[in-house]
Amino acid sequence: MTGFDVLRALSEQERPATILVAADERHVTEALSPSVAGYLVRPFSDQHFSRALHRACSHAQREQRAKRMDASAKAPAPAMEEDDSAFESPLGFCDHLVGERAGRLYFLPAANVDFIESDGNYVQIHLGGERYLNRDSLNPLSPLLVHMGFMRINRSVLLNMRRVCFAERVGGGRMTWALNRLGLAHEGDLMSVIDPQVDHFGMLTAPATLTLRRELPEPVERVWAYLTETDLRRQWLASGPMVLKPGALFELVWRNDELSYSAAERPDGFSEESRATCQITKVEPPRKLSFRWPGVGDVTFQLDSVEEDVILTVTHRRTPSKAMTVLLCAGWHMHLDILAARILGHEPASFWSGLLRLRSEYERRFAA
Repeated sequence: MTGFDVLRALSEQERPATILVAADERHVTEALSPSVAGYLVRPFSDQHFSRALHRACSHAQREQRAKRMDASAKAPAPAMEEDDSAFESPLGFCDHLVGERAGRLYFLPAANVDFIESDGNYVQIHLGGERYLNRDSLNPLSPLLVHMGFMRINRSVLLNMRRVCFAERVGGGRMTWALNRLGLAHEGDLMSVIDPQVDHFGMLTAPATLTLRRELPEPVERVWAYLTETDLRRQWLASGPMVLKPGALFELVWRNDELSYSAAERPDGFSEESRATCQITKVEPPRKLSFRWPGVGDVTFQLDSVEEDVILTVTHRRTPSKAMTVLLCAGWHMHLDILAARILGHEPASFWSGLLRLRSEYERRFAA
């Protein structure tokens, strides 16, 4: 008996939402059955499977809603009790999200998710300290998840309010949100504090790998110019003309005293000027630029559009030591702050004062 025979043998009431997987398209007519929510031909990609699974979830949701409406027309609905047992997922039978990590697909209970954030055209699902890629955007997920206790705290983040321990005002109309994995209001169990805007602090996303992000209110072409044109780049990072092709050498010249008008003195141990000859390893205008910084590591700038803004992600791999990792993260953080100030037309804060403050903060964060 084949899988198709099993489906035919089931009554309409017993037949589940089904994804057909076949070696070729000869059975495509079977996919016209009302219970078939997806049809995949081997071999297929994880992306195609993820989309088919979400279609099946939507199909199950519609079927369940139709049954509830039919039942409510015949009898009055019972009163809903105010506890978790009365909570029903609007995702229907499939109250899980599909997440990818390390080449595997995981089926994640939506109720256990901490928060979901935009990542280019996709989203990152944060659950229990781990991150999973989901190939949907935030917009189609939002109307489903808000009914499960999620709140869209800005255009880039969906926060599971059942995981929130407390919120705190930090000025400028901004809030931080403290999450708790165990649902207990105990400081020792707190997972993290999330800013509704892109978190400005860098993270160790892998051994000897730093990642920092900024949301910038500029078209992607304008931000690309700040990365690649020497006259713009020297205003926030370092000068030096570039030939945008793989293998091309270029020199970065840092004069951090000139990045702001602050009178803060340069700390001991830092020179007025420093230089490095780097080599471009990958360029995809206006989205990605990677280069090798000899003795310091590999750097990638990635630009992703989010509505009218741009998310700039800086990834610095193969940092040479723990002390250098701290200094590099503080340096990138301060340079990106100055870039954001320049784009917004604000006067940048003192580079040197900010660098020392951030170095102390990253020493604390990376101490573990």
